[in-house]
Amino acid sequence: MLRIQFFLSEKPQNNRPIFFSAGTGDSNLFPCEDFRKTLQTTLRRDGIEALKYGDSCGFFPLRTTIAHVLASQGLQTSPENILITNGSQQALLLVSQLLLKPGDIVLVEMPTYGGAIELFQTFNLRIVGIPTDSGGMMVEKLERLFQQYHPRLIYTIPNFHNPTGTCLSSQRRMELLTLADRYNIPILEDDFVGDLRFEGRAQPALKAIDPGGRVIYVSTFSKMLMPGLRVGFLVTEGPISERLISLKQVNDLASNTLKEIFFSVRFLFRQNWEF
Repeated sequence: MLRIQFFLSEKPQNNRPIFFSAGTGDSNLFPCEDFRKTLQTTLRRDGIEALKYGDSCGFFPLRTTIAHVLASQGLQTSPENILITNGSQQALLLVSQLLLKPGDIVLVEMPTYGGAIELFQTFNLRIVGIPTDSGGMMVEKLERLFQQYHPRLIYTIPNFHNPTGTCLSSQRRMELLTLADRYNIPILEDDFVGDLRFEGRAQPALKAIDPGGRVIYVSTFSKMLMPGLRVGFLVTEGPISERLISLKQVNDLASNTLKEIFFSVRFLFRQNWEF
């Protein structure tokens, strides 16, 4: 990702630039006081129960609330198909561990999220770039790449792409799903900032218009709330869901129950983020 420096005025009061490369909000807006109060309330109410190992899938009330939120955005799923992860980065890691082996080819937009590139390289995967333009991935180039490279996965950021900021059009989304279905290639959809739209009409997630369950949907709360809490999730159906849960158990047993309770409270009682 490019490092961009931006000063608030022509005569800044200090020499500290603002770096956009991390993709996080102003830390002064983090709801620290709300977080403290919620933790205190939870510990008073639940005591040591709040500190025990939780469900490997994640706190069930949080998964239920996420399912409701996704449904309001046109993505119909159930809590049983949602796996809470330690940020979206762990979700990408789990999918890569499960579906890919060294030497497999992954198609990505060119350019794309640096963290995904580093992860794929760690697993010794071969990365092939898909050309992009002002409308995002040039889906019309895909079929030739499929025939030439026989990829095992497509990794894409259709909403507010990192680092270009583009959004994939509705027509291209449908064409992408059609081609992936024809060539039997799974899609890993990274929707890490899909909620942060300030204007225009939101496009449906690929997962929302995927009739065959080919899309694995990944999202996170790191950009909306506090990145240090590391809460993300992925949505899948079928046998792959159980295999991802088992892999999550091997990786870290379970996520942090206490922070998941906090997120559940935020969603249930403060659905409008008060920043």
